[in-house]
Amino acid sequence: MNSSGINYDFDGNRRYVYEGPTNDYEQPEYTPMFPLFNLTQESGPWRLVLIEDDKDYPDHSRKNDTNHAQSVITFDLETGVWSSVFTWFTTKSHLFGSSDDVMDKSGVRKITEANAYKRISYGDSFTASKTYSSGTFKYDFQMTTLNN
Repeated sequence: MNSSGINYDFDGNRRYVYEGPTNDYEQPEYTPMFPLFNLTQESGPWRLVLIEDDKDYPDHSRKNDTNHAQSVITFDLETGVWSSVFTWFTTKSHLFGSSDDVMDKSGVRKITEANAYKRISYGDSFTASKTYSSGTFKYDFQMTTLNN
């Protein structure tokens, strides 16, 4: 998700960059699916924020912090409006190393089945996007029935 101009999807594919002894290389990996929430079994409301993850840490970290707060541009699923929302994170303190970074334009809040259906104008999907001087950040959401 670090490359400009690329739309990343989570329909079963992820991209990892591996550091090798002579050079770095990218490796795609397949995952069965990337469901955000099962809205019929867990009513929520839910909230989503993307975090750049350093593989060195099993928990979200901010170096020497045990708590972290910052403003995150957040899409409100109920109203359909983007706004800046001050967001609190619980973190795992680490004495050495770097820290994971919150993607400050990645928030979505008030995720419920009813609010998702408010946003759908045609079919079973909708897009929430916001354009900045540096480019456009967007989410493409799709409602799906899970077959067990």
